[in-house]
Amino acid sequence: MADYEKQTALFLAKNNFVIIIFFDKIKNIFLKILSGKIKKVIEKEKKNLFLVEPVLLLPFNNLFCFKKINAFFLKAQLLVLTKLIKKSKSKSNIIWTQYPADLEFIPFLPKGKIIYDIVDFYYSKDKKTNHKLKNADESLIKKADWLFVNSQALLKIKKRQFPQKKFFLVPQGFRKESFENKKPPSISLKKRFKKIPQPIIGYLGEIGHRIDYPLLIDLIRKNKDWSFVFVGPQIKTEQEDKMAKTGFYLKNLKSLPNFFLIKRQRPNQIASLINFFNICLVPYNVKHKFNLYSYPMKIFEYFYPGKPVVSTPILELKRLQPYVKIAKNAEEFKEEIKKILKEGWPKEYQQKQKKMAIANSWENKIEKISEVLEREFPEKPDA
Repeated sequence: MADYEKQTALFLAKNNFVIIIFFDKIKNIFLKILSGKIKKVIEKEKKNLFLVEPVLLLPFNNLFCFKKINAFFLKAQLLVLTKLIKKSKSKSNIIWTQYPADLEFIPFLPKGKIIYDIVDFYYSKDKKTNHKLKNADESLIKKADWLFVNSQALLKIKKRQFPQKKFFLVPQGFRKESFENKKPPSISLKKRFKKIPQPIIGYLGEIGHRIDYPLLIDLIRKNKDWSFVFVGPQIKTEQEDKMAKTGFYLKNLKSLPNFFLIKRQRPNQIASLINFFNICLVPYNVKHKFNLYSYPMKIFEYFYPGKPVVSTPILELKRLQPYVKIAKNAEEFKEEIKKILKEGWPKEYQQKQKKMAIANSWENKIEKISEVLEREFPEKPDA
């Protein structure tokens, strides 16, 4: 699961009964069995939170007749599993989804009201993939009973696309607990950063097709007195990364003496890790619509400890000025970084950033959605 799904499920499970459903292809299920890595059908994660991995009865699910049989079998399977692990008389369900592709599996689920929690503008440079995403997103919006968005930019574009539908703006979602209960950095991490010359310009997150590599390479090459530290997993396999030539650009970056790459760290280490940064970056390529309309979760990870941030002109982050400095190219990034290093970062900015991060916690997001449901739909089903 992505962090959006994981955090949503964890907070929902505090006051609701939650089942996370994973659908897998029959080929993958057989491979798991052969490798001895097959999971139990039901796994209890926490109180009220279960992972369920139902099994397809027939292969070739793309064939209409097989799909109908699989849908019937899966509904029966999920109903039985739900009864086994849920001691409740409630006959109502809420299906909570955050990704358009889930539309394909909704017919397999027991009937229920649908929440579409829209967290991104789904777009791909690959025309075939983009066509599928666009159709699925539009169909899911039409089918959903309740629609939520996490940014003004998404709200504006969705309202324009679907003026007849009602969308509700909710907080973005930030793992406040990881920062409140942060662990000190490991000894190896301390040693690593001790060897890196100051000042440190840092980035936290996936290193893949979203990054504006030409801008970044230009910036790092022309500013050899600054260290650029990138922390996160390298994404190499997706179609988007092949089209963005991520591997080629990463090779160029690694050849630069003031560029440092550190592998993904555990969530409870992130807060301590960010403290090593003097300035934080969001260097996304805004020519890609997915990035232009995005609302990076990392912004509040940077905000909570009050770090200066310089970003490309992502629409939602432009609203957060002056707490985020916006730069269009390597020269503007250089000027903004130079100014911050020279003048420092105002205390009032740091205080405001922390308040914004707390206001966008996962807890506040779930509470806001609950308030909307109670206000707009007083006869909502039991969750």
